Formats: sequence, C-alpha cells, structure tokens
Amino acid sequence: MIMIHSCPKCKQIHIGASELCFACIKLEEVDFSSVSDYLHHHPNANADEVAKETNVDIHLVMKWIKEGRLISLHELTCERCGKKIKSGRFCSECGVDLQKSLHQMKQGLAKRTGYFTHIDGKK
Repeated sequence: MIMIHSCPKCKQIHIGASELCFACIKLEEVDFSSVSDYLHHHPNANADEVAKETNVDIHLVMKWIKEGRLISLHELTCERCGKKIKSGRFCSECGVDLQKSLHQMKQGLAKRTGYFTHIDGKK
C-alpha cells in the first residue's frame, strides 16, 4: 500500500510503499554492492569484519542476512527453535510450521467474523 512516510534515515517526507525515500534506498543499494563485492573476495568474513572493512553499519549487514539477501557462514540461529541457519530468520521447518499456523488463524478468523477470504488475500 502506498502511504506517506518520513524516511527514518534522512527525515525527508515521501510517498511510497517503502519507509525509506528513493535516495536512501539507492544509498543502501550502493552499500549492499560494496558488501557483496567484499564477500566475493573474502567469503569467510564474519558480519563484524564485513561491516568494519566496508564502512557499512553492522545492523544493515544483519538486516540483509535476516532478509536472506546475504548468507552467513557464522552463528545465525532460527528465532523460533535456535537451530543454526545460513540466512533468514527461521529454519525451513519452523517456516513451514509458521505458514501453517498463519493459514489456520486466517481460516478461524474468517469463520468467526463471517468474512471469508482466500488465503492469498482476495475476496
């Protein structure tokens, strides 16, 4: 959904689906490219080293790992069960369980409210 946002980085007011403004998205993509290039040449680097050597905020590096845009070779764990994972927030098993739970909750809500939707959000 398109909304009015105040960019959390530069405070510029903008209209769009992203919280970041277009200029900050572009800057973030430049940082991502820098991190990606560094990892291409240093595949065993940890997140702290990558952040330090590329001058990119560690929180941004960790965000990309959790989004699955980067794969970590070090200590990343599923937020639900604690199993070691390479990227994202959840292991594949917990991801499937969470999807099933969400599906069941949507069905239960639709039955209780009398409002029926397809799981994909269409009426």
